Amino acid sequence: MRNVIPLAIDVDGDVALATLLTWRWAYLTNSIPADEANKLEKAFDVDLGQLSGPRGFARRSGSSFSLLGPQDRRASSCRPRRRSSPS
Repeated sequence: MRNVIPLAIDVDGDVALATLLTWRWAYLTNSIPADEANKLEKAFDVDLGQLSGPRGFARRSGSSFSLLGPQDRRASSCRPRRRSSPS
């Protein structure tokens, strides 16, 4: 798939970003079946289990995956972690 879909920007080795951009380009905001998601997983050598985790950009529901927009991602995943104050 890397040879089929040329990216217009340099992703500098960030495979998660390349996956996100390809997914958005190919499927827009549509959810995709698991077999299509598996193709992306293999093409970019990523783990959609991690990308659909609490800090990820995808959501799994049943046997399909959907891409989360910035407004759909958990607010807590974007905030920096608080450091505990010294006692």
